[in-house]
Amino acid sequence: ALNSVHAFADRPTLRLMLLSIALAFTAVMIALAVRRGSSGDQPSSWLASRSRAGFVVIGLAAVVVAVGTYEPAIERLVRDDSFITSGRFYTLLLWPVAVAGAVLRVRAAIRGSLSNSSTLVLAAAVGGAVVAMVVVTAATGAAGLVLAAAGGALAGSALAEADAARTGGRSRLAHIGVGLLMVGVAGTTASVTDTVVALTDTEAVTSVGVVTHRGVDLVTGDGTNEAIASVDLTIGDRTRTFHPKLVSYPATGGQSTEVDTDRGWLADVQVVLVDAAADRATYRVSRHPRISLVWAGAALTTIGLAATAAARRRSGRPQPSVEPAVP
Repeated sequence: ALNSVHAFADRPTLRLMLLSIALAFTAVMIALAVRRGSSGDQPSSWLASRSRAGFVVIGLAAVVVAVGTYEPAIERLVRDDSFITSGRFYTLLLWPVAVAGAVLRVRAAIRGSLSNSSTLVLAAAVGGAVVAMVVVTAATGAAGLVLAAAGGALAGSALAEADAARTGGRSRLAHIGVGLLMVGVAGTTASVTDTVVALTDTEAVTSVGVVTHRGVDLVTGDGTNEAIASVDLTIGDRTRTFHPKLVSYPATGGQSTEVDTDRGWLADVQVVLVDAAADRATYRVSRHPRISLVWAGAALTTIGLAATAAARRRSGRPQPSVEPAVP
């Protein structure tokens, strides 16, 4: 029914349905949060100091994402004005939210620790910040260094926090994951190499590596026309063949690209087929460093949150009653 998984907003009916579901889900979550907050079950001051900052930061991030997601759809419904929210919108607004959240969490970890362990947590936070800035290098710029330092401090303080042992390390794992995620995001902006090259049966030396065009196969499928390219990319002594695709849909006039990616621990290399014909092709070749930190951070965060939720669910179950012993 759609040109691609990224083109759902092009269909007015589906766009309205998804927007309605998202707004209804948001309203339910707000109602649950208000109901729980008014239940009178107040957590201890130790937990509240951490939870309050976390809820505020997550709430601000949710507002930013909601505005960036809903606004284009609302504009298209009300004014029939089509536009796309760029990644720069999220970067500019979520950057200070992430940094502020990390700073608040590190502060809470230091203040909540015992007097003999608060120094250790502070030292771990400083050490994590320094290591993170070294990992992303100065090429990421001032904003990237600040983001990486905040993420490294968050991960370091969570790693050294003695009180996290009470939860079996589950919340510690989630906070370490968020810190790694922030460092990875900062690192990906350090030295992203992106180049566009048009080739026939030749090769070209780019900032990523040597690109050699091998040809384009035009394949007609069920309602689609695919241009499947074969291109060799040589980086150092290693050569890999990529097969990016350019898929067109004659019935709707749409077009989508299928990127071919070579994933690695140090960097991801992507090749995109921008334009293709029987005798030539135009490629976009890019190298994204430290993407592995993003995936690792997201995975650790997910595992930590899932384990914490499962543990809380188990602890909240009613315990079976025990009959008193008869003398």
